[in-house]
Amino acid sequence: MKKKALSSFQKYIWFDQKLTPESPKFNVGGYSVIKGFVEYELFSKALTIFGEKHKILGSIFKENEGEPWVLYQPIEAKDIGYFEMKDVETALDLIRKDFKVPFDMELEEKLFKIDLIKITSDCFVVGGKFHHLISDGFSFQLMFNTVDSICLSLLKEEDDASYNLGRKTFEVHVEEELTYYDSSVFQSDKEFWMKKYESYPSLIYTKTLLEKGFYHREFSLSDDVYKRLEEYTKERKVSTFHILLAACAVVFSKFYDKEEINLGMPLLNRFSRADKEIFGPLVRLLPFRVELNDDESFFELIKRFKTELFGVFRHQKFQQAEIVKAISYKGKRLYDFRISYESFDYNTTFFNHSVDLAALSNNAEEDPLSIHLFNFNNEELLFRLDVNGAFIPPHLAEEIVRSLESVFTNLSDVWDQKLEEIKITTSSQDEKMLSFSHQTNVGYPKDKTVVDLFEAQVKETPEATAVIYEDTKLNYQELNERSNQLARYLQERGIEK
Repeated sequence: MKKKALSSFQKYIWFDQKLTPESPKFNVGGYSVIKGFVEYELFSKALTIFGEKHKILGSIFKENEGEPWVLYQPIEAKDIGYFEMKDVETALDLIRKDFKVPFDMELEEKLFKIDLIKITSDCFVVGGKFHHLISDGFSFQLMFNTVDSICLSLLKEEDDASYNLGRKTFEVHVEEELTYYDSSVFQSDKEFWMKKYESYPSLIYTKTLLEKGFYHREFSLSDDVYKRLEEYTKERKVSTFHILLAACAVVFSKFYDKEEINLGMPLLNRFSRADKEIFGPLVRLLPFRVELNDDESFFELIKRFKTELFGVFRHQKFQQAEIVKAISYKGKRLYDFRISYESFDYNTTFFNHSVDLAALSNNAEEDPLSIHLFNFNNEELLFRLDVNGAFIPPHLAEEIVRSLESVFTNLSDVWDQKLEEIKITTSSQDEKMLSFSHQTNVGYPKDKTVVDLFEAQVKETPEATAVIYEDTKLNYQELNERSNQLARYLQERGIEK
């Protein structure tokens, strides 16, 4: 079987995963709850047909002298799991738990797991877990919809020509990428980004806190707010995404007293209708570096972002990893947080049955913060913040949520306000945490000892986490009690200082 080359993005992921084999950060996928009967034989046959066209699904990655290469193997029925469980929530718990387990790259096996789980005769759950080497979030929904189309054709006993498998495959994309790297367009893109980053970005989150773990925060916009937002986008000829970018930039600029804000934007990287039929890891993360001017109004900022984005999107084929390499940047990311806007259609069906479809989170991303805005059937807007506790403490995330919600709720008030007039309120304790998160030198009263300052902190925030060591965590009250116990123990043995 012929060896295949990897795309540049696949190479980046492969090397990163080899360096962090214990991390599930490259797991992508989701699940669907199907409210009707699904025949396993038909389902597995449809997936094998899908794999015949989109051969990347059957990828086996191998290594030769430190360089990766890939073989495509056919999808077989045995690759598709089938079992029964007592209820939907138990099945979803199993899927979510398994989603946080990384693929073992040393086994050189196919990098996907698809299970059809029977709950009852009229309720099935499909779980899909893929390595980012072979898929992205868009591809999961594409595969789900395509397999549904194949199943319906099989039921009707239609011929192969009726299968809507798409015109283009990932292998074609890799060939086009090789052509791109030898083109004048590549050089033009490189010059654009090198000019954008003549100086390195001034990032907010450059060091981690003691807290670890991931958590999520959500809020929805009311119907009235959503309707007003729609009116603004039509009247002012801007998009919801433009408003989202501006709102996030303003909130973080106010929070951290910074004029430069660096965002990351996931893009489909699918330019034509044929590109949108490709199953594979095409999604890219594009950095967006912006300067804020207090004399601008919020609407003027949105219009400027719209213009600047047009230029950035023209050069989006040049990947972030290439930018980092071109400017000799020492870090891995050129942004502080990701922002994405995604639309979901409630009308998704499978076997003509209604379906609840959802993406999964691996809770292992290395970014400090991801802000998602989901548009459900053009009827509801839901914000979800995926927060890395190593950078942002929970109470600060709550302040960010309240501030974003306030900006969107009061768009009519802030729309024509100058940026300097827009107020973002934070509690005194949050301001202390904000200061800590982006300053390396912090002053303290000269007439106070460290013990005085510690005891004052105990009184102010007794329940706040003070220290963490391995699996042990102590708040300020607990740490104070233990330090007093140690002091008494030492004094009893005649040790004063």
